[in-house]
Amino acid sequence: MHCKKCGLRLAKETMSCPACSQVHQAVIQYRSEQPVYHPSHLNDRNRNKAIASLGLGLSGLLTWLIPLGGFGTSIIGFVMGIKGLNSSFKSGAIAGIVLNTLFFALSFVWFMMVLDMVLSVVLKNILDS
Repeated sequence: MHCKKCGLRLAKETMSCPACSQVHQAVIQYRSEQPVYHPSHLNDRNRNKAIASLGLGLSGLLTWLIPLGGFGTSIIGFVMGIKGLNSSFKSGAIAGIVLNTLFFALSFVWFMMVLDMVLSVVLKNILDS
């Protein structure tokens, strides 16, 4: 490559001519035309936790009906959602936290109802005998 102003031979990496200080636009354009793409979600370790929280929250639709099953999935999903709040999928983590909290409460109410029914039958049998 040669300098356009004085004709001095230059290396390809040279940004300006050492003899006349002419700035070479072609080199500047070449360097600026190469965009560097770094997707943030590829290195986001907490994104998977946010996705897991949302998935466990959605699975809570079924597991809250099992008297003790809803507690496990809801607690794990809630913890994953808290850890996933620092990810690029923050909205999914928040949705997972909300769903898991809701299904934990439903599991608790359902468990208390089942416990009440079982205890009333047991106490009735004890008192009748």
